[in-house]
Amino acid sequence: IKNYTNVQEKINKKNSIQFLKTHSYLFNINNNVFTNLKNSIGAIYIVRDPRNVVTSWANFTNTSIENATDVLIKNYKFGGDKNTTNETDTTVFVGTWRQNYNSWKSFKHQQRYLLIKYEDLINNRDISLHKMLKFIHELNGTKLKIDQKKFAKVVETTSFERMKNLE
Repeated sequence: IKNYTNVQEKINKKNSIQFLKTHSYLFNINNNVFTNLKNSIGAIYIVRDPRNVVTSWANFTNTSIENATDVLIKNYKFGGDKNTTNETDTTVFVGTWRQNYNSWKSFKHQQRYLLIKYEDLINNRDISLHKMLKFIHELNGTKLKIDQKKFAKVVETTSFERMKNLE
């Protein structure tokens, strides 16, 4: 965790917009931060109803609803199990659901935060995608121009079912 911002500084030397998809919360652990306003132009936070997160986590981990609820309320990190032989088992500092949700709001105070509801992303992909594109262009100081044909194709090809099948 001590190198998170160092790596971001190197990525930012590319002088282009880069996207980082993460489940991490915006933490400060022993004076090591996940990111900061210098390294991140903004945050698009996709929030899911915690009740649905619980059922999704229970299905994903093949555990009970009660256990999944307990994990999401009390755990602040996943992975990094030193007893595993899986080299890709990286620690992800997610925080509790509440910590994660609230942590990214620090970008909101800088007008660099967009909240998208997961359910809207599934049910209204076109509206959600348009909001995200508009937000990205505003952060970048560029004018949003949408090719309607390409936009419609993106919406069509990114349904939840299609993405799930590709996975």
